[in-house]
Amino acid sequence: RIEGEGKVASVRSGMLRTLPEFEAVEKRCADVFEGLAPENKTFFYSNLYSQCSFMTNLSHALYHFVFAYKNEKNGSVCFENLELAEKYMIDARHALYMNHHVVFKTWYDGDAAGVKFNMPQVQKRISDLKENYRNNRGFSMYYD
Repeated sequence: RIEGEGKVASVRSGMLRTLPEFEAVEKRCADVFEGLAPENKTFFYSNLYSQCSFMTNLSHALYHFVFAYKNEKNGSVCFENLELAEKYMIDARHALYMNHHVVFKTWYDGDAAGVKFNMPQVQKRISDLKENYRNNRGFSMYYD
């Protein structure tokens, strides 16, 4: 449902509510992970912890991307949030790619080809937007 002043405000509002919940679950996973015997860590990471880390980082990336968009006219705030969005996208991708082992060794190989999440393309778009801000063009690449 739309809250606030439109879709962008609604996404920000929703992320502000859900981020603490994702962070709490990820923290609990980290605590459990540290207490596990080494032989149980891979299974736990692959089946729960990585997914929690992925969703937490992806949510942060979305929040910062939307915050950058909302502050498009304030170059420094926008650029800073695009940098944070990119950092969190990289961390989200890393959480998934750490699952590349044994039978899942090639699980996310299709990602770059757009077969799965296509996170490399999302990272490239964020990077392109950052470059646009360096050249004072803002979000114009999406409006041309």
